[in-house]
Amino acid sequence: MFLVNLRQSWPAVKAGTRPAAEVTLGEWAQLTDEALAEYGDVIPGIYDNQVVSAFDIEGWSRDPDNRRVTFTDTESERWAHLIGEANPRPRWKQGQAGPVQYLATAVVEGPAS
Repeated sequence: MFLVNLRQSWPAVKAGTRPAAEVTLGEWAQLTDEALAEYGDVIPGIYDNQVVSAFDIEGWSRDPDNRRVTFTDTESERWAHLIGEANPRPRWKQGQAGPVQYLATAVVEGPAS
């Protein structure tokens, strides 16, 4: 999964001026094809160290000019339970580069039953 930092864009969602899908699926830089293949199943949005949105990744496209990736997704029923939970990765630190964190989905799924 890709965890995306919505620190700057989520306030617009809270204000009702932008949809959650737009800011979560956005345009994300520095995602390699390898990372997309390995982690490209779900994309939770993180604001103030809390999961605020979750989308199942159905596909993606890369802008040929700026190389940023935009996802096509649907709201996730499977991962909706994460909304309101703490970011499963360490908190972004002030000044930390990169608004995307990677996490193997199995870490959040827990042990197989």
